[in-house]
Amino acid sequence: MANLIQSNSFVAGSTIYCVITNQAGQFWNATTSAFETFNSSNWTSTKYCFGWSQVGSTSIYTLTFPSLAAGVYDVMIFLQAGGSPAATDSGAGSASVQWDGTNIIAPVVITPGVGLNFGGAWITDFGGQEQGEGIEFAGDSEIYEDSGGSLHLNGYQDGTTGQVFIDDGENGTNFGGIVIAAETFYANGGISTNGVGGGGLIATNLATTGNSGTSETALWSTAIPSHSMLSGPIELTATIALASSARTKEVRVRLGGSGLSGTVIADTGAATPTGAASVTIAVRIFALSGSSAIATFQLLNQTNVSFSPSDPVTTVTGLSGSLFLVVTGQVGTGGTTNDMNMGPAYLLAFA
Repeated sequence: MANLIQSNSFVAGSTIYCVITNQAGQFWNATTSAFETFNSSNWTSTKYCFGWSQVGSTSIYTLTFPSLAAGVYDVMIFLQAGGSPAATDSGAGSASVQWDGTNIIAPVVITPGVGLNFGGAWITDFGGQEQGEGIEFAGDSEIYEDSGGSLHLNGYQDGTTGQVFIDDGENGTNFGGIVIAAETFYANGGISTNGVGGGGLIATNLATTGNSGTSETALWSTAIPSHSMLSGPIELTATIALASSARTKEVRVRLGGSGLSGTVIADTGAATPTGAASVTIAVRIFALSGSSAIATFQLLNQTNVSFSPSDPVTTVTGLSGSLFLVVTGQVGTGGTTNDMNMGPAYLLAFA
């Protein structure tokens, strides 16, 4: 079928479902047949969540794409842990779908989810604090985590050729393997050692925290792991819903301390929506040194509002200690609680 998505990226017997969002970050609600700003109470099998069908007893699962208007949509896939979908379920992959209203018009490439898959389950905890207590392959080769949090990949070294093998430690002299320094391995954020490594997902948000009165309010805050900006740029993509009230709205992103103490690295400026509105922003941060960084800011999408940011590039100095990225909202005179609500947000690291 031209509207069928198929994948064998999942473990047979799993319960798989997905949610579908548009380019404004709104979620498709099957009950109302409309896209809407995220509402956690609608994370159900009859509203946001579309179940995938297992083919027999195989690891192949399929989804019949719903009848939506032509466009580009994001499909975010989840592994259901309990008896029904929950917003806390682990991600199992994602895909972008080009849809002409009837058919999928480009190949769908599903990006796998977090963790490592050894044919049985997604593994995000390596367990064990010494050799012999981790994940063992053939013979003595294994992955284990020591008491300091370092990840060890052990194998053996051939005594004649000097070659290192990660397969069977009983066939040669045990080799210490590859040690990844403590706190630099992230199952959902790639591998980074001494500031050099892979990218991946650092943090996500699905909560709908709202503003409070006319004061600048932290809508979402996340700590930045110390390795992230050293191994490559990081990028925040966030969607904020704006009520149709005739009051100005303004979105900022701060980098540095927690709360409102960080330096403003993105500011939409103030604008008044013409109806129920939303804005999607992207902020990319590049480390210049251990204590400074440069940030670029871009409006990806805005609906029923016209922001005009004046400063797309900001340099931040004096960074030290624990770093936080904070998305804030502020409403003008007469503003009330929940005139602005945080929507989906994703913080990614790039290799």
